[in-house]
Amino acid sequence: MARNNGTIDLNGKKRVFIPRDYSIGIQVRFSTEFPEELIRKIDENAWKDIIMELNAKYSALEGVSTASIIETILGCASCYLIRCCTVPLCEKKMNEVGRFIDELNQDVLVPRGLYLSNPMERGLRCLEVTVLNEDAEVAPVVAEPVKITTPLQPRL
Repeated sequence: MARNNGTIDLNGKKRVFIPRDYSIGIQVRFSTEFPEELIRKIDENAWKDIIMELNAKYSALEGVSTASIIETILGCASCYLIRCCTVPLCEKKMNEVGRFIDELNQDVLVPRGLYLSNPMERGLRCLEVTVLNEDAEVAPVVAEPVKITTPLQPRL
């Protein structure tokens, strides 16, 4: 784990991807299954608590409230010029989730040799957990010759 000026080098480290859970719909929700790559790095119950907390925060982010309705109406009425004056509620909540992930990394995960990337960096498709004290396994790439079974004919 290389640290320079408070930053962590994530290049060349082993990564574990936690997929989205679509079992109850398309809302942002990540799988709570415990990946075997994290065994002996973090307690299974602690991991599930982290994922459930993230799922709850993303559920609240998608929720409809009076404030979000008013914000949408004012946005439509002003041709969205109001967004020049105020920070949208959704953006505030996304920043809150980002701060939560940063605090989680600092207090819980990095001391255990793990780093959770913000899922917004991957379009909320998956959670990316980097194992800081393990290098990525690089499989050798062997190029196989291309075999053409039928000769190519130009089109006329």
